[in-house]
Amino acid sequence: MLYNATWGEELGFDVAPTSFEDFRKQACAANLSKTKDDDLENDGKGGWIVDSQDLSALSWLYAFGGTPLADDGYEFVSSENITAFRSLKGLYDDGCAWLSTATTPYDQFAGRSALFITASMEEFNDITRAFAEAGSQDEWQVIPFPGDVDSTVVVYGASYAVLATEDAEALASWLFVKWLLAPPQQAKWVKSTGLFPLRISTLAELSDYEKSNPHWGQAVDLIERAEIQPQLASWRQMRHVLGDGWEYIYRYNTQEGSVSAILALMNQTASELND
Repeated sequence: MLYNATWGEELGFDVAPTSFEDFRKQACAANLSKTKDDDLENDGKGGWIVDSQDLSALSWLYAFGGTPLADDGYEFVSSENITAFRSLKGLYDDGCAWLSTATTPYDQFAGRSALFITASMEEFNDITRAFAEAGSQDEWQVIPFPGDVDSTVVVYGASYAVLATEDAEALASWLFVKWLLAPPQQAKWVKSTGLFPLRISTLAELSDYEKSNPHWGQAVDLIERAEIQPQLASWRQMRHVLGDGWEYIYRYNTQEGSVSAILALMNQTASELND
């Protein structure tokens, strides 16, 4: 989650939100500021730009104490999941969250059409450029998703695997992975990708990089709050079930009270895919 700290301070908030109630107050204050100006076309903007990414939906579930998992399978219908989806839809219904038709939310964020957006780390440079092109001096921050139970963020990234093969080839593969995981190579990886290092020991070699890329440093500071995606092979399919259900609620403006029915339909879809 990205937050325009400069604009937030002008709206009367000294710090980034750490709970969903704080998030709601700031998002609604941003929207209210738009309704008070002379531009009628921006009255529905100002708060959080809803995105349809499954990782955002999953982050919100975790922040509300929810999960898509139950035992060894999936269970989307739970009190925590219902509260999460209803809370976010209520935010949208109140005009404090909105849908953008733009390909990316960078310009809206830089132009103060949104106080909050969600983005991945590889997008940070593009967002920085958007602020520069807009001539904005606003400071923005990387923050975890603020829920009513926890503040969290879902992380994902590269994985290494050594396939079953001849002993000599397996050893060569392992030695290559070991070399690639060493701090010097990991530091090069971070500088090339802008993503997390795969080993904490790499951070000692990235102090200069962090100084010139402060938002990367802010994201790294959130690792201790990080949650991982469900570690099931079927999640590659189920993540789309979560993302599609999440997007449906907003694209078709589903009533807040119908969230439970959408989650139940997601359960049914998950069951059919696992049969």
